[in-house]
Amino acid sequence: MRNSRQKFIVAKALSELYTEHPTAAEVYDKARQMDPRISLATVYRGLKSLVDAGEVKKVTVPDAADRFDPQTHEHHHVSCVNCQKFFDVDIALVKKLRGKITSDTGVALDSLQLIGTGHCQQCIKNKKEGICRS
Repeated sequence: MRNSRQKFIVAKALSELYTEHPTAAEVYDKARQMDPRISLATVYRGLKSLVDAGEVKKVTVPDAADRFDPQTHEHHHVSCVNCQKFFDVDIALVKKLRGKITSDTGVALDSLQLIGTGHCQQCIKNKKEGICRS
């Protein structure tokens, strides 16, 4: 990406959405607050550049928009089907699963990504209190 100012804006927007695992559209909305002239294509290029540099992890979500995560260490995610929030999960058992897959198939995995779905504690609480219908 040529323009370092634009790359800085994309990185800053992503950092401000740090815990939210934002989509490219959400990063774009935040970036436009900083520079209304920034284009969606520029945001996509900036995110790709950050992913390629290993500074950001792209989380591919089945049947939904990709998410971007500044936490690049191996970890997994769960998402709430109601509010769509994403949460980081470190699972030691997954390391054993990687070994099992390798021993069963002979394929040495380069990466493994798990995404669980369910209802977060806040949505469960809201449902009990009658605030939420799902």
